[in-house]
Amino acid sequence: MPEPEPAPDSAAARLIDEILYLMPDMATATVQLNELVAGRLGVSTTDLQCLHALAKADGPLGAGALATRLARTTGAVTRMIDRLEAAGYVERAADPNDRRRALVRVTERGRTLPAAHYDGMGRRATELLSRFDERQLRAVLTFVAATRDDAMTEATLLRETPAAEDEGRAR
Repeated sequence: MPEPEPAPDSAAARLIDEILYLMPDMATATVQLNELVAGRLGVSTTDLQCLHALAKADGPLGAGALATRLARTTGAVTRMIDRLEAAGYVERAADPNDRRRALVRVTERGRTLPAAHYDGMGRRATELLSRFDERQLRAVLTFVAATRDDAMTEATLLRETPAAEDEGRAR
């Protein structure tokens, strides 16, 4: 049975408002952190996104699969891979099933150097989350996953909406 919606003036409604108020600041802080990490690594933030996607993959990926994950063109992803390869963060290898195609994987340098810049944040998050019980952790996981999915859905909708329609929304 779904839980009833909180009354508009309830403590739960105030907490929801606080969370929604903080979310843009959290996103901005994450963007700023990623910009700093990318700068330290000598790559762009989109290159860093590419590196993160490759690091999270179950194995090497082709440019097409990576382009799909990043919602970028294959050409743009190929240029990202070129830059990341030149910096020593990824390497290409021939696809064993199709020698005409290359697969890309993260090198040891590409796995360890970026991760070092997130270690402190990871330790602090683990420390904070370890104070939560299993029910609370499931709620946090549900919220984070749903928020990620919602952001991806909204990005897809924006990509599919002609820019001229944005004019009408601003009014």
